Amino acid sequence: MVEQDFPENPAFIRACAHVISFIESKPLPELRHLTFGFLSLLIENHELVSSVIAYLAGDRARLLDMRFEFIDEDEIYNISPEEINEARMGGGFIHPTTGKSVENFEHYIYIYFVPFGAEMDSQ
Repeated sequence: MVEQDFPENPAFIRACAHVISFIESKPLPELRHLTFGFLSLLIENHELVSSVIAYLAGDRARLLDMRFEFIDEDEIYNISPEEINEARMGGGFIHPTTGKSVENFEHYIYIYFVPFGAEMDSQ
């Protein structure tokens, strides 16, 4: 599919192939928390990192599912996309344990990926 979508971009095709090959070669438990940084190590051309991840997490490829986590010191909380959208739309972000509003919450929200459709607990 990547070849059909980007026939004139062999570097992009190779970068996608590296990520796809890695994902196909590992059991699901080893794929439970793929960070942007880790995925960038798989993609040799660092200029393509964002576009490859966007493509593989997009509607066409549907290989990666983007997830969010809120990290507060040693505590990690899974956050739904709806919670992120609500916070960004002006509702603010409420700490999952304390119930208090978190200033500059985006500094504490991290993105990671799992294989699309995989139901797994990331904690």
